[in-house]
Amino acid sequence: MKRKKSILFSRPLVVYFCVIAVLGLLPVRVLLVGNEYSQVAENSGAKSLTVAHSRGIIYDRRLRRLSNENTVTVSVVKPTLSALNTLRNVLDNDEFSAISKEISHQNPVVLRIGNSVECDDIMTLPVYSRYSSKQTASHIIGYLSDGETKGVSGIERSFDALLASHNGRLDVRYFADANGSGLPGTDFELVNSNYNSNGGVVLTLDKKYQSALETAADKCRLKKGAAVMLDLGSGEIVAAISRPDYDRNNISACLTDENLPLFNRALGSYPVGSVFKPLVAAYALERGTDPLTEFECIGYTVSGGKTFKCMKNHGTVNMASALAYSCNCYFINLIEKLDIYEVLETAKSLGFGSSIELAENLSTYSGNIPEATELEQPGARANFSFGQGSLTANVIQVACLYSAIANGGEYKKPYLVKGLCDENMNIYDEYTSPSPVKVFSKSTADTISSFLELAVREGTGTAAQVENCRVGGKTATAQTGEFIGGEERVVTWFAGFYPYEKPEYVLVVMCEDGDSGSADCAPVFSQTVNNILNNY
Repeated sequence: MKRKKSILFSRPLVVYFCVIAVLGLLPVRVLLVGNEYSQVAENSGAKSLTVAHSRGIIYDRRLRRLSNENTVTVSVVKPTLSALNTLRNVLDNDEFSAISKEISHQNPVVLRIGNSVECDDIMTLPVYSRYSSKQTASHIIGYLSDGETKGVSGIERSFDALLASHNGRLDVRYFADANGSGLPGTDFELVNSNYNSNGGVVLTLDKKYQSALETAADKCRLKKGAAVMLDLGSGEIVAAISRPDYDRNNISACLTDENLPLFNRALGSYPVGSVFKPLVAAYALERGTDPLTEFECIGYTVSGGKTFKCMKNHGTVNMASALAYSCNCYFINLIEKLDIYEVLETAKSLGFGSSIELAENLSTYSGNIPEATELEQPGARANFSFGQGSLTANVIQVACLYSAIANGGEYKKPYLVKGLCDENMNIYDEYTSPSPVKVFSKSTADTISSFLELAVREGTGTAAQVENCRVGGKTATAQTGEFIGGEERVVTWFAGFYPYEKPEYVLVVMCEDGDSGSADCAPVFSQTVNNILNNY
């Protein structure tokens, strides 16, 4: 049965509001008002107002903040005539009327005022926003429920209890008269109850690389897709994006958006296409195939009574040129000479067909790898040879394949969480990477790497070229079998690594409803690497 390739996601039942409710469309916004926020201490005349709450921090691998990194300025207003007279010159009539009503009831208020004010009964102070207006790594970090009390998705959900254990509060206290009105001339007192604690969770994301990738994806207009970047030395996921992004201020609208902005496409599974060819080629080399053996491509071939086409008539090709120029017919012919059971086992050893758990309640889709019995049919084998048919995978699985090739044939399990962080900024419970698994010989990996460098230098991947940096990689344009308006939807890819001489990072880019890997995805790779090399 043909597997449906539509994407599903769990729809949250709650709506998220911005972290400490200090942002609004108006230049002035009442943030906290009313008696529910104030407490009059018995016989002391002291009155306090909770101004802000905080939650454990989410860090990148270098302990740079991914949450709670920015502040906004708020003003705490005592219910006094002096404060009211000052605000009369700052607020418009409607805003002033609302504030006057609260102050007349002896209720202190917290405002966000666009310009500064000078008054002893108005205190201005910075408070932290949980997220930035353009939050980086938004799908990985996730978001909170209405009221900001519980993590709904991403790391916020995975480490909800830990992050909540570092909750804090910032209060302002002052003296009031018997009626609850603030006493003129008395100072404000800040009461910090573990506010802005350093405790939290440390991810493997690198904030600078994440920013470089997000900037590149948006500049190259990657509207629907995903990308992931791996550190070859450690297996750390240093950047991961999903497009489109979502609006934290309007989660309810995102739930009904046909583009599914809440779905993390970096975790989803998709038809793979030609980025899978290096795996077949590597296995063939391991079993003694001569890469110089030539094959005559006439633009199509027949297998199992079905005709399979190439992009064009490639003429005489060998393994290097077949990869560089993406000749399907070469690989259909090649796989007939291989043990399909062992090819499948090689794919499985690289993580194809298995979910990758990144954190609690945060795992990739497993994708689908065909059963050996399915591949006993010539047509199914032909499709599998160039990454089509029932084969699906996520961007992290594809990155693992290219990581093994660039790493001399060794597979390293990717991971997202580096460890936990205490109040003193010390990392504990650090992730211990399992030993690498040898999948290919170094000779095979180096040979395939050279073919992928050729693909970027003069083949289908020239759009991925980077100035003053040699890279290797492969494009793909995968058919989905789904048609819209008479045209088949395709999923496009570019998977590559850099620098070619001594690879450090792998970057895989995927685009839904694309045109071609060279047009949609290779430019994102090139722009990201350029951003990193030149600006970061």
